[in-house]
Amino acid sequence: MIPHRSHWLTKFALSGTEEVCETLREIELLNPILKIADYHLEAGRFSLLPLSRIIKDFRNYSNTPVEIFRADIPSYNYSEMIKYHESEPESFAKLSNVFTYFSPGNHMKQIYPNNSISLQYISHLLSAFPSKQPAPDHIFPSLSSDETIKEQRIQGALKELQNCLTIKHAELIPGGRIYFDVMGTLPQNNIFDIINKVAKNVISNNIAPPEFANISIGTHFRTRAEVENAINGVQHLYRQVSYKEVFVKMPHLEDFENDGDIDKYAEGVVLFWKKIFEIYCGMHLGAKYPKEEIQNLINQILSMIRAEVVENKPIAASYSHHIILEKIREA
Repeated sequence: MIPHRSHWLTKFALSGTEEVCETLREIELLNPILKIADYHLEAGRFSLLPLSRIIKDFRNYSNTPVEIFRADIPSYNYSEMIKYHESEPESFAKLSNVFTYFSPGNHMKQIYPNNSISLQYISHLLSAFPSKQPAPDHIFPSLSSDETIKEQRIQGALKELQNCLTIKHAELIPGGRIYFDVMGTLPQNNIFDIINKVAKNVISNNIAPPEFANISIGTHFRTRAEVENAINGVQHLYRQVSYKEVFVKMPHLEDFENDGDIDKYAEGVVLFWKKIFEIYCGMHLGAKYPKEEIQNLINQILSMIRAEVVENKPIAASYSHHIILEKIREA
């Protein structure tokens, strides 16, 4: 497993900390207690460091009490979340007058009372949403060359984002804010096309069971126009405070650019995708095939990814959109 401090998803979240620090200065006096709702992936590993640095910056000029509600799906193992929370050297758990609560809940439903949250913090979680059907040419349907599938994904992403913004709006106090970041467009020779190449080779060479062809990874790669379209659809609820688009490189790519060690870069890419293929292979194959057979398949996939990275030196990077909106009225 890649440590959260050197994980690509942490890097995405860190790219938006400056604007969130400024936001806390501007909303501090709206409520006697600053209440932050954190929605995240993988036990909050990737939002922990950015949020900790944001709260530390806040503590440099204010001792206003801070309550942080860390929300995750109800079935999650919360002991894992608490372990990361306590072990991170910079954790906000070590700061004074900061109180943490672990909340089960789905970010696409209301979790907190109306007019209760000062800041909604959603990093990367809205970058993906389920795909109704696999694309014949790409394991990421949003990157399919089929225009019908691409348009379905664009409209689905628009609906997903606007629905979430509307639901989270109700929970915000008047003048409260929501921060979110989502993945943007990709460069040429990107890692996602390499992953697709490997997946299609696995299928065409009958390396995997037929059910493997049903795997469809829901990551969506929004253009700036898509993000602006979503924000325009909720402008009766929010005003835009800030927006920026950043090119975010996987830390292993940055290391490769500095030291030229392609084998180390390939290993970093493999570690990143290992967890993803474990999840998706488990979902699609776990009910029918033995664990050992599934693990052997994953090992073959990872070996193929490693070879492709060494040969093609793909770019593990993407643009990322970072947005802050302010609640202006009730729905």
